[in-house]
Amino acid sequence: MISLFKQISIFEKTYRNYHVKKIENHLVNGYEVKIGDYISRGYEIFKANMSAYIGYTVLYFAISFIVNFIPFLNIISSLVISPCLIFGFHLVSKQISQNKVIPIFNTFFNGFNFA
Repeated sequence: MISLFKQISIFEKTYRNYHVKKIENHLVNGYEVKIGDYISRGYEIFKANMSAYIGYTVLYFAISFIVNFIPFLNIISSLVISPCLIFGFHLVSKQISQNKVIPIFNTFFNGFNFA
């Protein structure tokens, strides 16, 4: 029976070798970072649902502001509530990016489904 430490060591070597080969491949064949394209695409996604993004941002800050005044909830907020609310931005952006469909406003709160 292989010990846990040996299994971890084997995994680390495999993981490291994979990424080293991947980096070497990019160095040999070249890799292009298109920052302008990424920013443009992000702005297109934002523009598609600008009012919802702005409204949700205001709502996020209002919720964070209120929750941080409640003694016990500020700890829970930083560990659970805030990450779920932030993840909502990702979910909406991903849905717009993949489907080209503007989701309903409630989609921002679907981050809580993954908590």
